[in-house]
Amino acid sequence: MSTVSSRLRPCGGPRKPLPAAYAKARATRLKESKSQDGIRKQIVRWANWGVENTGQIGYDKKGPRLEALGSPGHLPLVTDCSAFATLCYNWAGAPNPNEAGPYDGKHLTYTGTMLKH
Repeated sequence: MSTVSSRLRPCGGPRKPLPAAYAKARATRLKESKSQDGIRKQIVRWANWGVENTGQIGYDKKGPRLEALGSPGHLPLVTDCSAFATLCYNWAGAPNPNEAGPYDGKHLTYTGTMLKH
């Protein structure tokens, strides 16, 4: 069985260093979390779970996209791309990728909040 991560190709060429502000935020998140490798493996595990359960996951960018926060493996699931990524982080026990502090389904979360954080 292949996983999504095993089928991904690197994009863009050589890896560039993170901008200073991003590197600082990343260092802070790592201090607050478990080991980076352990967290990353769990995030990927949940992303692969999503691929395996795609038939029970619907897309909606306006509805309660984060209603499964704190409920790992909740099905059926209605979410969008950035909200699903947020759920993977939450279910893996990783820090909130959208903002400092706890996860909150009522806060605005989208790709832009991830990039800013």
